[in-house]
Amino acid sequence: MYILFFICVLGVIAALPIHFLSVEHLKLHGKYGKEKGAKISEIYGRLSANLLFFSLIGIWFSPQP
Repeated sequence: MYILFFICVLGVIAALPIHFLSVEHLKLHGKYGKEKGAKISEIYGRLSANLLFFSLIGIWFSPQP
């Protein structure tokens, strides 16, 4: 019954490292070049935002006492 809640909490925890990767623009620019680094940073940002969004929506709809 609370499995959805725990899955969503794990989703939030998993999204945090991806978010921190997305905001390290200078590191990604140095490693992949300016254009490719910006594209990779954008992909990381969108991935973490979507994961956080759906995890928080799942927490909202999961049954809680």
